This record gives sequence, C-alpha cells and structure tokens, in this order.
Amino acid sequence: MRLLIILLLFIPRILGAQGSDECGTAQPIVLSTFGSVDVLVDNSSATNNPGDPPATGTLCPQSAFGDMVSDVWFSWNAPENGSLELNTCPGNLDTDIVVYRSNGGCGALVEIACNGDGVLPGGEICDSFGSILDGVGVVSGMSYLI
Repeated sequence: MRLLIILLLFIPRILGAQGSDECGTAQPIVLSTFGSVDVLVDNSSATNNPGDPPATGTLCPQSAFGDMVSDVWFSWNAPENGSLELNTCPGNLDTDIVVYRSNGGCGALVEIACNGDGVLPGGEICDSFGSILDGVGVVSGMSYLI
C-alpha cells in the first residue's frame, strides 16, 4: 500500500497549504487514505530559526543534502501502514526533504528519512535540485513532521 504526497513549489494552479515557518505550528496535510495529494509550498517568507530541530542528513549521505534554511513544516498522520513518497522534483527551487517521527512533538523528533538532490527512477536528476523520497515506511496512527 502506498501513500503519495507531492510537494510542489511555487505552482499557483495547485490548491493546498503553504507550509508553516515553525515546527510547533506545522501545517497539516490531509491524506486520510491511500492515494496522493498535491501541496503547494511557499518558503518566500520563511525565516532561519535557530530553535528548529537539527537535520543531520546522515540518512542520505549520497544525495547532496545541504543546510536547512528558509524551511517550512508540514504535519501528517499515517492512516494505515504503508509506504510514503515525497517529491519536489517538478518545482523550481533547490530543496531538501526530511521526515521525522513526531509522536512526542517537536522536542522528540526522530529523523527517519531525508534527501537532498533527488534522482528519478529513470536516472534523471530532479529539476533545479529538487528532492524525492520514495519507499519511506510509515505506521498507522503515527504522526510525522516533514
């Protein structure tokens, strides 16, 4: 079973959230069954908050993971056990994606997946150094921060 969330950057024809500048007020993503949802991401007014949890990038050493600046936060609760895909490849901004288990809130995050510069299944590099995570295992009822 597969859950797909596509994070699109600066594409105004897609309806969705903008993301939150702070972990503690992460914008919820609504995906309550297996399927996909497009989420608009706009980090143009995001700040660099020194209080944000650190992203080490140790889980994605081969993907050109960079500094986490001008970040935006999303929250999501897994409706079932399955596999999650997150993708910013059709965007026009250099992105990094980090997924945390977050049942303990922002103070108890566990980094479970990350990607810097993504590579599509056919071997092409994502446009503008976008990111892709595919096959991230998720557990029913678990909260995740992205």
